[in-house]
Amino acid sequence: KPKQTKSKKLEKETDLQKLQEYIQIQKEGTKSLSDIINALLEIAKVESGKDIQQDKVRIDELLYDISDELSALYPDFRCSIEYADSIEDEAMLTVSGNSKLIKVALSNLMINCLQYSSDGNVKISISQKNNFLLIEYQNKGKTINPDEQQYLFQHFFRGENSKGKRGFGLGLVMVHKILALHNGQINYTTEDADTNRFSVLLPLS
Repeated sequence: KPKQTKSKKLEKETDLQKLQEYIQIQKEGTKSLSDIINALLEIAKVESGKDIQQDKVRIDELLYDISDELSALYPDFRCSIEYADSIEDEAMLTVSGNSKLIKVALSNLMINCLQYSSDGNVKISISQKNNFLLIEYQNKGKTINPDEQQYLFQHFFRGENSKGKRGFGLGLVMVHKILALHNGQINYTTEDADTNRFSVLLPLS
């Protein structure tokens, strides 16, 4: 008997709750795939020899915009953004680079933290470290074991903590690539058995 496709199941489903779940899955998948395609096109332009676009990007404003967009897509999502006392003016929050790519990188990290959060909360802190802007993402949830951490930013790698979760294994690879194109860095650490932390460094303008 031919296997039913997801679209056929959706057409025949009569349970309202299940219909809403199917639609939510399709919305999330469509956004994820669209972001990947757009980011790969932008990265290809840069790697083909085209100079990277230099926009002035207010990182905190961008993070708030991303949070609002994800709140509409993920009803249970909650994000808090905190500033260090050392952040005194907007110059300490502004970086130069391709605004589209920077948004993809920061958005992918926020989605990653959300998807692996045990309570739907993502905490972001913004501070200055030398001539870099430090953006730290933190969530509670199952951590990535030490043996797997070395492969975290490699193509198509998905750790043990990703079992049962949707994804292409490309999100963190793109984040790493985009940050490298902007002379930035990303690191992953765990503070305890259920706390994940991604630290992003971007050069200040």
